[in-house]
Amino acid sequence: MIERKLDELQANYNGIADLCRQTGESVYITDEGVPSMVIMDINAFKEREAWLKLSETLMEAELEFAETGKVYDVEELERHLNKR
Repeated sequence: MIERKLDELQANYNGIADLCRQTGESVYITDEGVPSMVIMDINAFKEREAWLKLSETLMEAELEFAETGKVYDVEELERHLNKR
């Protein structure tokens, strides 16, 4: 993660936005040395959100298996996932 000051964001938004797009990294904004916000490219954000959703789905499946021992065949799995 890249760190920048709030003053720099205010003075150079386009440069910081370009940095996010070019590197795919999040930019960590501080205000007088105190963490304030994180800025990231929308495509990187969407990818991160997709990974988080996938992780959540996998965790739910692992918990369900631990509780029930239920194993799905491919067709049952597709029906189960499509309910969500």
